[in-house]
Amino acid sequence: MSKKREMIVVHTTLPTQEEAFRLSESLLASHRCACIHIVPIESLYMWKGEIHRDKEFRLEIKTLDSLYAELCDTIRRNHPYDVPEIVKISLSDADDTYEAWVENTVFSSKNRSI
Repeated sequence: MSKKREMIVVHTTLPTQEEAFRLSESLLASHRCACIHIVPIESLYMWKGEIHRDKEFRLEIKTLDSLYAELCDTIRRNHPYDVPEIVKISLSDADDTYEAWVENTVFSSKNRSI
């Protein structure tokens, strides 16, 4: 039986829907993820000593832990914020069929060998 790769979800936020779609398409085209949900949210946060409240779009990026560093690099290079949110959530358990789809999608798309 082959070793199962660890699936993760990475979150980042963007200020506009257009930027969210642009970054999502870039990540998918680079084969660093299999699926991205774009969710409208309202964020409250501290920035430079002040409380801010903004509408944003959260990306929920499904990928493998072995691709995390590449994914982060792509997000940083293409993100409009000075300090982009990049949060990795390790999944201890997910549906086997879905995990297999994620793995097959990111690896078969570019014949990766990681």
